[in-house]
Amino acid sequence: MPKAFIIGLDALEYNIVTAFHFKTLLQKDFGKIDLTPYKMKLITPWLWSIIISGKIDTGITHFVTYESRMLRFIEKILTHPILYKKIEKIVESLRRKREDRSGTAFFFYKKGIKVRPMGKEDLKVKTIFDIIPNSHAICIPGYNLWREQFIIDLLLPLTKCIGNHKLTLKRLRLQWLLEKKKKKILEQLLHRGDWDLVMVHFYITDVVGHLYWNKPLMLLETYKIMSHWIRKWKTILNTYTEPVWILVLSDHGMRRGLHTDHAFWSSNFKLKKRPRQLTDFFRLVITYFQNPSEVVKIEITH
Repeated sequence: MPKAFIIGLDALEYNIVTAFHFKTLLQKDFGKIDLTPYKMKLITPWLWSIIISGKIDTGITHFVTYESRMLRFIEKILTHPILYKKIEKIVESLRRKREDRSGTAFFFYKKGIKVRPMGKEDLKVKTIFDIIPNSHAICIPGYNLWREQFIIDLLLPLTKCIGNHKLTLKRLRLQWLLEKKKKKILEQLLHRGDWDLVMVHFYITDVVGHLYWNKPLMLLETYKIMSHWIRKWKTILNTYTEPVWILVLSDHGMRRGLHTDHAFWSSNFKLKKRPRQLTDFFRLVITYFQNPSEVVKIEITH
């Protein structure tokens, strides 16, 4: 059975990776995905749900959802792509008037209304994890985001932390603790080798991009750390008897604290057909497990 390892680095910026030539991130084949078809709603969980399902209408509409059916119905209307940007501007205007940088979900949370991250139970499409046997998904937004990540996002939203030195340091510390926990779980899996598909998601590239939007050296240092981690994982995979397909993906980019309308991808093997849309990754992964030679040009080095 072929093996595939997908590394999701949130907001990894194509222009930064290429300009500073991060070899570990670029790999042997790389490119950029145009996100202008989704520009009305560049929401992280939705974009990742597109990547893992190959569908646009996935059932994931936002970061959070509510136990209340009425609130879920209202949320569905307000997060429709046609209305989303207008509603977002209104909400942002109200926040500024109240000098409140907390999110809408936090407002309801304080009122005692149960909130949770959108995930598996909200999906109305199949994902790569449903189709590929022996799959492992580690903290994927729009699928199985960890409760710890959700609580951090809820209580310490980036909008609240930006410009506040104390909160910025606290958020950064908590995020790195979570990333290291994911890393530990991932490395245990890689050392065991008893898997077919592993996908892991890291938020730190997005978090640093927002919090330190005016300090580019902080973001570059984060890219260096993630590159170092990936080199270590590749060393582990090099001990396997069969080559492993490694994909590095982002859901969008980042420039001066704002999301850019393109995503990044790279592959350790040359692809026979390069992805043009986010939906293409689902087909590529499924086809790879059916017949690897249709998707990649595998070079045996050991």
